[in-house]
Amino acid sequence: HRSCEASRVDLCLDILFPKTAWNKDLIDYAVTKAFDRAFYLRTALKAKGMSFGKGDMMARLYDKVLEIKQKSKKMWMFDIWGMKQIPQDKIMVRVEFQMRRELLKDVQVNTLTDLFEKQQNIWAYCTNTWLKFQDNIELHREKRHTMEWWQVIQEGYAKAQGANPSIREHILKLDMERLTRQAYGILLSLMACHLELTDEKAARIEMSQLLCIFVDCLNNIGNNAQEMNEKIHERRTKFKRIAQGTGG
Repeated sequence: HRSCEASRVDLCLDILFPKTAWNKDLIDYAVTKAFDRAFYLRTALKAKGMSFGKGDMMARLYDKVLEIKQKSKKMWMFDIWGMKQIPQDKIMVRVEFQMRRELLKDVQVNTLTDLFEKQQNIWAYCTNTWLKFQDNIELHREKRHTMEWWQVIQEGYAKAQGANPSIREHILKLDMERLTRQAYGILLSLMACHLELTDEKAARIEMSQLLCIFVDCLNNIGNNAQEMNEKIHERRTKFKRIAQGTGG
């Protein structure tokens, strides 16, 4: 509902970053209001990511492709980026800000309507005031200059708002294809298990037989129509969040 109170906001942007510059020294160039900062290593020589702050306000910068492979499995991100693979000399860095209720009050975001109207202002606060990366770390902050790659981050969110609305549809179609392949593999295993259990001799299996065995097995474990509909509704909500880029 448009008048609902906003309790947490996550804003993010992805940027191709030179692999040679992605190392533990980068965190020394951060100018931030956060007291807490941490750098995470993938191995002794390879960087994984860094974080700033905790609680009401946090920022994370991390290797998005590594996160996809190890955790989220959102391979459709490559379609959003418009590339089949990341160039050898680059990594895709996700810049992500998480803001909770108390901090949102400070930037006058009380409802979802406020959030939609002030997204660019929030991003400006995050990347200009709360965190930025500047050169000449030996100089006083007033004499330092914001690094060019961070300037792209500062300006990039406004440009990203013009993204093609068909991206949402594309994401959902890719998910349907992925889920169909998974479901097909499970159904094949279910039929093979059924044939082995019943010791049936079947020269050729038809798709209709496959589906009938699935329905029979489903009924045997207690198919509840109301529970099924509730779960479909829950998962539809989940896919809506993912397609809108708020599913993490």
